[in-house]
Formats: sequence, structure tokens, C-alpha cells
Amino acid sequence: AATSAPALSVVDSVAPEPPAVLLAGIGIERTSDGRRRTAILSADGRVFLARVGDEVMGRFQVRGVTDDAVELLDLRDGTPLRLTLP
Repeated sequence: AATSAPALSVVDSVAPEPPAVLLAGIGIERTSDGRRRTAILSADGRVFLARVGDEVMGRFQVRGVTDDAVELLDLRDGTPLRLTLP
């Protein structure tokens, strides 16, 4: 007698693609209060200038800007994202 194996279901789990946002540069402006940093971000063929607290593309919030990196928060799912200069 032939035995039949239980049916297996295959589930494709595809990790979501990381956002295509690049850190193109950091602008530093000297003010009477110290240095103010602006992240220069590139995404979808566009350039964004963003400071701490700004929203970018309606998806990310800038949490921090240093001399060589920017910290973003993905507003969709709360995932932190750190971009550094090449």
C-alpha cells in the first residue's frame, strides 16, 4: 500500500527592501548657538535637506545629525535607520 505524505505548503517570506535613502552629505552652519547640522539626503531622484525633527518623504523623521551620519526613524514601523557618509 502506498502511503501519502501530508501536503506541505510553501510560504515565501521576503524581507522588505531597505529604503533607498542615501546620505549625500552633511552641511554645517556656525550660529551664535553653536553648530547647526543639516543632512543632505538623496531618495527617488530627489534631494532633501533635513534637520533634527524634520520629516522626509512623509516616511522618516530625522532624530539626529552628526558630522558623518544621520539617524532616521521609519514612521511606518518605528524602525531606526542610521546612514553614514561613504
